[in-house]
Amino acid sequence: MSTIPSLQSHTRGTAYTHQTLVITTDNITIDQSANLPMFVDRADEAQTPYSKQMEMADLQGTLINEAYESYMLAAHASFTNFTNASIGGGAGTITVSASNIDDIIRGIKREIGEANGQALMDRNGAFIVWRYADMELLEQFCQARISLA
Repeated sequence: MSTIPSLQSHTRGTAYTHQTLVITTDNITIDQSANLPMFVDRADEAQTPYSKQMEMADLQGTLINEAYESYMLAAHASFTNFTNASIGGGAGTITVSASNIDDIIRGIKREIGEANGQALMDRNGAFIVWRYADMELLEQFCQARISLA
């Protein structure tokens, strides 16, 4: 939302003025869908163990999930990107290391909160798309904090 409405004082029996709502395009529009219907003949169904039917259902779920992930990532132009400067570092891209991952996550959460996005994040969650090399560092960060005692 670009504008935040403000409360108005009102006296009973008097007119009031509607406020204009302006909405930004910080959202994802999923206007395509995918389905994967499969016809299973009754004779085949009778001869197929239940576990094989669940394998087919699992495959359908995987293929649909991959399609929706592609749709979501194709909408990248409407996402909010963060740079190193926007989360408290120097200019340029974010350099990930095992020792600064917590700083990155805190910086992103701070920026979301300062942009009045906390309630939206609480309701819908947030995500980071990690490069594989950065994911390795994230795993290293997490493993360093696991206590086996």
